[in-house]
Amino acid sequence: MTRRAIWLPLGLFAAAIVGLSGLFAPDAQAGTDATVAIGSGTVAPGANIIVDLTVTPNGATIVGALDVDIDYDPAVLTVVNASAATCNETFDANTIRCSLADLAGLTGVESTIEFTAIGADGTSSALALIIATCADDTGAPLSCTNTDGTINVQAATPTPVPTASPTPGPTAAPTSPGQTVAPTAVPATTTPGALPSTGATEPLGDSGSTALPLFLAAMGIAALTAGAWAVTRLRREQI
Repeated sequence: MTRRAIWLPLGLFAAAIVGLSGLFAPDAQAGTDATVAIGSGTVAPGANIIVDLTVTPNGATIVGALDVDIDYDPAVLTVVNASAATCNETFDANTIRCSLADLAGLTGVESTIEFTAIGADGTSSALALIIATCADDTGAPLSCTNTDGTINVQAATPTPVPTASPTPGPTAAPTSPGQTVAPTAVPATTTPGALPSTGATEPLGDSGSTALPLFLAAMGIAALTAGAWAVTRLRREQI
């Protein structure tokens, strides 16, 4: 077999490897030069909230210039202030435009934007971030991706107040086994004008009328006894 015949299969094999590596190579999104993001949060109705505009370069990429628009719902939010001097808060009725530049590189929090929640409880507004320009320190365009945000208007939930437990009243001391509780004396009822009762029972009727029959009965018994004794003695004398 000639050398050419040997190298031809090897060349075809190498070409196939290169083709497969291109097929399974990471997509262009993985090669993003930087990410630009706007924050999110929750705010009570009528209160203010601050969100950050951040730039995150990928690796050693230098982001030298950046133009972005931030769209919001004017029925839910109103702009109070943007910290970057190059941010136009009134670019449009619902848009903030920020033009940022730094030859040393834009990175981290480059601006903060303060909103006031004018929407009712339960409403929300998307913060749509649109990248108009993203370039390096030489002005060459970069591949930059955006991350949107959301602000929710929600009233704080009140913390329930714990209910105090009722204080238990004094507990009566238990009665010892076998102990008898003396009944409470009930005062006697006295009829007005009557003499208090002494507790003695008075005999019914007049005392004099009761004593006379008793005396007569005693005399009769004595007479019968005397007569019986006299009869008995007389019989003894006759014997």
